[in-house]
Amino acid sequence: MKRKILLVDDEELIVEVVSIALGGNARYELLVADDGAKAVETARNEQPDLVLMDIDMPIMDGLEACRR
Repeated sequence: MKRKILLVDDEELIVEVVSIALGGNARYELLVADDGAKAVETARNEQPDLVLMDIDMPIMDGLEACRR
């Protein structure tokens, strides 16, 4: 079974760099969200094993997303 990592950041460059760094591993699936609200929805639907999240984002910040 593939593990899931949810990467949450509104900066495209950060997402691209981290995706490249993590993307070569066939043992997990990389999920991406660009704001806290999408992160909460994705986490509820996909049940990731690990979440890497920025704190300062639009719509809903990372701290509020973690609370939810």
